[in-house]
Amino acid sequence: MSKNIINICQVSLDNNIPLIIENFVNFKKIYGEIKVFILCPKKELNEFKKNLPFKEIEIIDEEEILSFNEFEIIFQKLSKNINYKDLFKKRLTWYYQQILKISFAVNFTQK
Repeated sequence: MSKNIINICQVSLDNNIPLIIENFVNFKKIYGEIKVFILCPKKELNEFKKNLPFKEIEIIDEEEILSFNEFEIIFQKLSKNINYKDLFKKRLTWYYQQILKISFAVNFTQK
């Protein structure tokens, strides 16, 4: 295919490592040169590094971008007057993942 490197970013937990390996192998078959950035919780960094020792995979502590506690504080400050605060809070971890990916993408493109 193309000579360009395909960059992939995902937010993940260590229970997804087998699927990450499977996807990594398939992406390499299709695209050749790839670079995978995995954002994960600090407490799972070693597990990711141990099980994904590939030069094309970079493991990043999600707290380097934004900790969940910081995100929750921002949510509390900005959601005082919204009607759907309880619904939003039920999905707070999902929104956190989206912010991590968006923040990574913005920082990545700026570099």
